[in-house]
Amino acid sequence: MSAKKHIEYDQKLAERIRLGDRNAFAQLYRTYYKDLCRFAFRYVRSPDLAEEMVQDVFLNIWRRHAEWQEGVNPKSYLFRSVRNRSLDYLKHRNVELKWEHESRSNESENQTPSPDIIYENEELTKAVQKAIERLPDRRRTIFLLSREHELTYQEIAEVLEISIKTVETQMGRSLKMLREILSRH
Repeated sequence: MSAKKHIEYDQKLAERIRLGDRNAFAQLYRTYYKDLCRFAFRYVRSPDLAEEMVQDVFLNIWRRHAEWQEGVNPKSYLFRSVRNRSLDYLKHRNVELKWEHESRSNESENQTPSPDIIYENEELTKAVQKAIERLPDRRRTIFLLSREHELTYQEIAEVLEISIKTVETQMGRSLKMLREILSRH
């Protein structure tokens, strides 16, 4: 199915969902659930949390199905919603971690860190190093949306709320960087 026909099909599903059609909702869910979970995983790094993010988005859609705007590309809407939900979760989690860290620091200011904390810090450092070796976040996200999730440049621009030209530029830079990294191997 061509990208244009796929968008039209999704928009017909969305119209049926607006009217309360449970079968259309189930079809949209089945079509995008796995891709959205993989996409959310890129942010939250936990399969269970990724599923939770996606389920929250779908639950919100069904609860407010009658309010779903006409003409919206459902695929773009879903990916943008999952991205926003995942980022909100991460922001909240960062606040919690910061609070926990400050609490622990105040309680044990003069104590030596436990071996578990040292190990966790070393593992975290390794994970950060691996992430740095890869594409920059924005480029990686754009690249994965294009190649793994098969979104068009237009859809990527809508999901990330950037211009199509930015998507094109970032994809070009991603491909160039990947060629350079892979040519050494």
